[in-house]
Amino acid sequence: MMRFAPSREFYIPSGSVKIADKASDGIVYIFTSHKGRPAAMAFHGKAAKPDWHHSFASTDARERKIREHFEGRRRWSEWKRERRDERKKPHGFETGHILYASWGYDQTNINFYQVTAIIGGRSSRSEISPTRAANRQRSPSRRLHRPTPAPPR
Repeated sequence: MMRFAPSREFYIPSGSVKIADKASDGIVYIFTSHKGRPAAMAFHGKAAKPDWHHSFASTDARERKIREHFEGRRRWSEWKRERRDERKKPHGFETGHILYASWGYDQTNINFYQVTAIIGGRSSRSEISPTRAANRQRSPSRRLHRPTPAPPR
């Protein structure tokens, strides 16, 4: 059975005016509703379904909502850019650092890893036993996906 997957054009009323924000991926279509009130429909990126679809009491209220939508999309874009830049920063591990990972649901499992090599900004690590890790150095309670090296003893 075939499903109907509407595209963005399906939602956009005929005769609407497109407003695109140059500083973000936000797009808003403004039009007059079937009751004669100012209305707008907002999208972002390649989304087929609208982020919101409202009619307003006045054109000022519509403009305010459009401005808020564009500002929100700019903040989202900036947050994504900051996160991407943060992930590209060097990790600061050195050979010999001990990493700690705690996981599990009904039972807690603890794994220790030792950094064996640094290759092109990435660390190569191998699992070690808890007794070996305890004899080596103490590590703060950090997860493997966001590790911090333990200070040398």
